[in-house]
Amino acid sequence: MNRSELIISIAQQIGLNKQQADKALSAMTTSIIDAVKAGKDAQLVGFGTFSASKREQREGRNPRTREKMILPCQAS
Repeated sequence: MNRSELIISIAQQIGLNKQQADKALSAMTTSIIDAVKAGKDAQLVGFGTFSASKREQREGRNPRTREKMILPCQAS
């Protein structure tokens, strides 16, 4: 299911038009993203838990040249 199909499904299930369903979905995803960016977990019972994780610096390879390189720390 893609975003458009999800919007149509939401609209049909709760009697909204597509614009209202799109706004509701956007508000939900924005709220989840903002919570995770703030370092919090977003737990939706029956749906999932969203959280950021930190990846430490590690050794990797350039896929084109196969040259070894150091990949920096990053949040994902």
